[in-house]
Amino acid sequence: PRGTASKGSPMVQVEMVEVTILRNEQGALGIDIDERNMVRRVAESCRIADERKDAILPGDVIVGVSGVPLEGRRLLEVMEAGHPGYVMHLERRPLDDEARNELSSNIMTTMRLQAVASGFGEQNDGRRYVSLPGRQVTTGGRVHALRAARR
Repeated sequence: PRGTASKGSPMVQVEMVEVTILRNEQGALGIDIDERNMVRRVAESCRIADERKDAILPGDVIVGVSGVPLEGRRLLEVMEAGHPGYVMHLERRPLDDEARNELSSNIMTTMRLQAVASGFGEQNDGRRYVSLPGRQVTTGGRVHALRAARR
């Protein structure tokens, strides 16, 4: 562990963790991250090489992948496609269970965000939903089917 502090703030212990995450049957890693590479949720489908349940937790910040530091870049910018798994280098700060659970609440899944980023739908932050072809998804996780207009 190492500590970090700014002027006037107490020292915070930061634990460096290394974990190998394998792609699941659907080809996903099973983690949701935010724009700062902070883990927001770990799905049941997340496969950890050594099967430790606490290997990656909400609140962990991914600082590198397979020896490559992120240095301000997004995780997807440095991951090479097609690998069966990745070694994630994490910074872990102490958080209580309530704080970790709060990180996982009210988020959209990576699949939905990737669909929007790839141009398959649109996100409306004001109304808190993602619209994908044939369905609308709220950020609370409920999926509402929409009738596809036949032309």
